[in-house]
Amino acid sequence: LDRGARPGWSSILTLQGTSYAAFPVSYYLSGEIARPESERQNDTNDFDGGLFRLGIRPTLTDTVVLFGNKYQVYQEFPGQTLNPSTFDHVRLTSQTIGGAWSHTVEERNVVQAFAVQTSTDSLQRLRLANEYGKIHQYDQQSDDRTLTGGVSHLYGIGPVTLRYGLEATRLDSRFVETEIHIKHGYRKETNFDASYLGTRSYLDATWDVTRDLQFQGATHRVRIEGDAAKWGPLDYRLGGAWAPLDGHWLRAYYRQDTGSLSNYTLSPISTVGLAPMELPLFFDGQTRTAAIRWDAEWSDRFLHQRRVPAPALQRSLAAL
Repeated sequence: LDRGARPGWSSILTLQGTSYAAFPVSYYLSGEIARPESERQNDTNDFDGGLFRLGIRPTLTDTVVLFGNKYQVYQEFPGQTLNPSTFDHVRLTSQTIGGAWSHTVEERNVVQAFAVQTSTDSLQRLRLANEYGKIHQYDQQSDDRTLTGGVSHLYGIGPVTLRYGLEATRLDSRFVETEIHIKHGYRKETNFDASYLGTRSYLDATWDVTRDLQFQGATHRVRIEGDAAKWGPLDYRLGGAWAPLDGHWLRAYYRQDTGSLSNYTLSPISTVGLAPMELPLFFDGQTRTAAIRWDAEWSDRFLHQRRVPAPALQRSLAAL
């Protein structure tokens, strides 16, 4: 890696495979280390991380997935060219461990469950001048712990497939800021601790009218600390997909989404194959989206997609 200074380096190791010795097992292991070099002082951007994915089929009707990752980022901030910084930096450590289980009771009758634990720790140090020109040092430390779990059931009745479930998330967050006056050495400490409990319940139905016509509808009930978000007790979704010609699909949907405490879920994330844009919302933030998309495969070598969002119906609200 050459960024104008002496050469840096990075290294990636990946191991994946499948074994049928006792029962089917698939695995994926990956690790990465990056040490780029910069021509500026206090401009480090180091990365260390690794992850694993393990899929097991212990019986003909059961599937188990185990996964996890851990990474650390150390980043320095060089500041402006005319006013360089030799102190500001942040160290971030994050790790995730989880597992999921799926059991096939019979054809079109499947039970699923999952549990995921995540933790994120960060330490940031900054030196800033106040309105009087005095230099203060700020040490900011944050710790977040999240535990998420849920169950889901898929059941088919004729041309209709039902999917419903319940999930819960516990978030514990802690923030500590220490302000140090460099010249006089006095310290001031600020603490913030908070815990949140969020739940999601949902019911989703897909109706395959014919091979060329499909409808999908759903309701989601998201609660943070037992309270509903601003736009009512339920988030609803409705969409349809139609294939007027071979290789052509017209898809349209309208949906409302409320951000939860965790990104891990067994609930359907798409409506008739389409998903809304990912917006930088806080949890409990909300979006309403309407969209139309035309997928056209004119030949084996030419595929055309056109997405038409409806700006008048798409808006977002971010709120704590």
